Amino acid sequence: MPEDGRRSGLFAAIDVSQERIINYIAENRPASTRLSTISIVSSSLAAVLTIAPATGGGRFAATVRDGLSLPQAEPVWRTMCFAAAMVAVVAAISANLTKSNDLPARIKLAEESGAALKSLRDDLEFGDLPASEALSSYKAIAAKVPFVGVASPHPDVSAADSGGGRRRRDWLAVFLVATIVVALLLLLVTMVGLFLGLGKEKPATPAAAPTSSAAPVSSVPAPAVYAGRTDDGGMALAVAVDNGRAAAYLCDGKKIEAWLQGTASEGKVSLTGSRGAGVTGTMNDRTMDGTVSVGGEPRPFSLAVASPPAGVYQARTTINGVAARIGWVVLPDGSQVGVSTSNRAVAPAPRLDAGRFVLDGASHPATAVSGADTVVGG
Repeated sequence: MPEDGRRSGLFAAIDVSQERIINYIAENRPASTRLSTISIVSSSLAAVLTIAPATGGGRFAATVRDGLSLPQAEPVWRTMCFAAAMVAVVAAISANLTKSNDLPARIKLAEESGAALKSLRDDLEFGDLPASEALSSYKAIAAKVPFVGVASPHPDVSAADSGGGRRRRDWLAVFLVATIVVALLLLLVTMVGLFLGLGKEKPATPAAAPTSSAAPVSSVPAPAVYAGRTDDGGMALAVAVDNGRAAAYLCDGKKIEAWLQGTASEGKVSLTGSRGAGVTGTMNDRTMDGTVSVGGEPRPFSLAVASPPAGVYQARTTINGVAARIGWVVLPDGSQVGVSTSNRAVAPAPRLDAGRFVLDGASHPATAVSGADTVVGG
């Protein structure tokens, strides 16, 4: 090909390649910035969503529960953990996309190649650079940015369009941003519940004057039953209260259980059971919050006053000729958790229906436990 023809072809290829580099940078720089911003924001949001329940524990969950008028505290920490997991996944996706596509490095290479093409065009147009040498330089520059799709100096060869990848990135960015927005809304609802719950806290009642003869008014109904789960969701707990006395049953429905006995008065709860089990906490006419210890492991809990049939139930019977004791926690939603203990053999309790259960084909009664009942060692 004549020298002039090769130079003309190079000029055209350089012009097209410069335009494609400019378009590549214009399309991908916002995507790179977007992914980096999403990664930073979602990582920070994941930390915010986990730090409150991690540091506040059961008290934080109970306060939010009261603010949102929820029956249990469990949905509070479950929702925050779910939201934290969502944005943590978003952070991982955006960080890995940035790394796998290597957009910052590619954009830098594209900028450098664009400047090199401009310099090559000037040398070719105004200098004495031979077309063959210019072609070699052009090929070397093009080899550095294959992702751009630079033009071929031969008019019959064209680069593929990369619009599909850009459109996929745009849809993915919309998905990631939508996930962050959902997590932010969940966080906002939780914060609103927290502030409302704090606003519902009653100020301390000043002590009565010495000359007053009025009897103190208890804010705790007698008798009453508080039922729910530990904050980690692993154990069911019901506490029956009656005129300053309390009886409780804790169970995981598989093999762990504890019967406890103690006092519940003046807003304080204190119960003990066998093998070092214990419950301590506070209560009012709606809720009971505190910590239960079983097997040396403390578990925070938040219970709510529950109406029958929720409560504590027990039955004494024989299984295969061996004396057995069965305990149940019936939760406010009607679900049951209980075990049967016979000669140190533990099994899930049979279903309780209208105060009765079926064992070995026969129907047996179960007894609702009140706070005044003796359940430890009885």
